[in-house]
This record gives sequence, C-alpha cells and structure tokens, in this order.
Amino acid sequence: MQTCLDNPTYQHITPRLLLRGFGRGTKRDRKIYRFDKTTLQAELTTVDAVGAECGYYDSIIHGAGASGADGVLTQSESDVGQVLSKIKQTSSLANLSEDEKTSLASYVACHIARTPITKADIQGFVTAADPSTPSSTIDFVTQSLFAGYLKGEAWRNLMPPLREKKWVLVETPRSYPFWLSDSWISFFNKEELRKGNGRINCGLKVRGTELICPISSTLSLWLMCPRSSVSDDYLREIMWDGSGRAAQVKATRVNIFRAFQLHGSERFLYAEINNFDWAIRLLSGAPRLQEPCRNLLFPRAKPHG
Repeated sequence: MQTCLDNPTYQHITPRLLLRGFGRGTKRDRKIYRFDKTTLQAELTTVDAVGAECGYYDSIIHGAGASGADGVLTQSESDVGQVLSKIKQTSSLANLSEDEKTSLASYVACHIARTPITKADIQGFVTAADPSTPSSTIDFVTQSLFAGYLKGEAWRNLMPPLREKKWVLVETPRSYPFWLSDSWISFFNKEELRKGNGRINCGLKVRGTELICPISSTLSLWLMCPRSSVSDDYLREIMWDGSGRAAQVKATRVNIFRAFQLHGSERFLYAEINNFDWAIRLLSGAPRLQEPCRNLLFPRAKPHG
C-alpha cells in the first residue's frame, strides 16, 4: 500500500510567521537558535530551515500542498498575520475588533490540531482499533485522518471554548526572552499542577485548563481559565489590570513559561539568543523530558506526568 506521495512538499509544523519573532536579522535571512533536547546541543540556523518536515500534511486522499490540508493552514496564517503584527506593535489586546479576536482564536485552534501530539493521538486510536494492523496501513490511515481533520476544518469546534478563556498578554524583558517549541501551544491544568498531577485533565472545557502561546521573544498569550480561582493569584503577581495591555513578567518567573514550552515539545526549542543552560540543567535532572511529549491516552513514549 502506498502510504505517502511520490513528491511530498516541504511544510512547516512550526509556522514561520511565529519563528520570525524569535530570530534576528532581515526577513529573508532571519537567524534563530535551535536547541535539540535529545542531544542538549544548540545551533544557529535560519528560520526557513527549521520547524518543517517533508509531506507532514500531504495525503493521497486529501491532496498535497495548496490543494491539500496545507492550503487551509496557509489561509489561516494569512488571516492572522496583521492581527499578530498589531499586537506586537501595541503590546496590547485592547484594540482588537471582534473579527480580529475570532481570527486569533481560529489560528490557535488550527494549531492545536496540527501538532505532532495530535497526529500521535490519531495514530494511537488507529493502532488500538486493531493492534495487528500492519504499520504501513496504520501510517496511511493516520495520515489520511490527520489531513482530513485539518482540511475539513473540524478544528473550528475548538474555537468556542477558546473564546471563553480569559485572554491575557504578558511581556518579558528582551534580555530574558521566551522560548518557542515545535509544539508551541502549551496545555496545562493549573489546579491539577497544584496537586502535582502535571498534564492530567487538560481538556479545553475542563476547569483549570490553560494555554500558553508565545508569539515573539518578548510577548506571549496566556489563555486562562475564567472559572479557576488559582488564576487570580497569578494575575495579582503580574499586576494585570484587565485593560488588555501587556502585563510585565519578572525575569525570575520567565522560566515558568519556558518550562511549559520545554515540557510540551516534540524535540526542539527556538530562541533568538543561545542561552539554554537552564533547559540543560532541567533535562539532566529529568531525562524523561527529553522524550516527545504525548497525551496520556495513547503515549508513544513514556508519559511525562
């Protein structure tokens, strides 16, 4: 059985639109540091050369390139480009129109659906249905379902619970920047974390579930649970005034945001400066974090929490 196209296209898993905000230099030659958590090594490369995989969205059934799932994702990125530029220029969410907020929520929903974690979940369901199925068939069905889910825009069902979140913009000093991972939307449940349970109960509608979405080296979206009293403590700490303006995060607390990117990553972290010493120390003490992050339902590697 043919499981992939003869001429697959080169497609970004981590969008260049975001990667550019974590690099330095001109748009055509933007440099970025890529840290590999499996080797603990960092290298300076270009934005165009990272965060991509050949044929990641392509499918024999649903098409390749612009005619396949990647075409839907490209349109989503085009729609949100000006919204992200507006946020970066003003360091605020206050002036966004309802249409712009919808576009932003759509972009986040789309990217939740396109991550390696989502593809691994689909593969887990396919494998569990009949563990004796040949691996080539599992790969074919997984890719077809994954591409169909994206092209059919079923991910739009994620938008209502995302819009219900409390959207907060946070800002860090440029001298202590955020990181971006190859699975850049970080899920966690604050109430479960308080109990020491890690990624358990991270459904979008579950009380306490929150998301961290870095959009540049200095700015990150924080989608807070409006029903969690735990969030109030964090909002007081960062002195969020509810106006939509970016709340300032102390340098000593930036590692919280970095930790979620590291924990939720497939393999790589990206940053504009080569300062991954904290990640190396953390990974050296917790080698299981070097494995790809997986949901607890169908972990391809050992679960992280």
